[in-house]
Amino acid sequence: MYLYTVVLDYRGGTYIRQVVALDEREALQTWSKSIRPGEILHLGPKRIEHIANAIQANYANIYTPVPIAGTENVWCAGLPCSSGLLNIIKTVVKS
Repeated sequence: MYLYTVVLDYRGGTYIRQVVALDEREALQTWSKSIRPGEILHLGPKRIEHIANAIQANYANIYTPVPIAGTENVWCAGLPCSSGLLNIIKTVVKS
C-alpha cells in the first residue's frame, strides 16, 4: 500500500487530501468516495455523487490518471464535471 496525495484545483480553490491505495487508479477511486458535502466549495451532494459514480464506472478509461511527462510518481486526471483538475502524487510507501 502507498500513500498518495491528491490535489484538486477546482473553481479557484485548491483542495488536498491523502489516501492509502495500491496504485494511482485506486487512489483516485478512494479519493472520489471520500468527498463530503461542504469540503469543496461549489460541490453539493448530487455533484459529489455524480463524480464518485463516474470515476468508479470509468467508462472507456476516461478518468484514468495519466503520467505527467518528466516526473516520477505524478499523474493528472480530469473531473467528470466542468472545470476540475486532479494531480495524484505517490508520496510514500506504507507498511
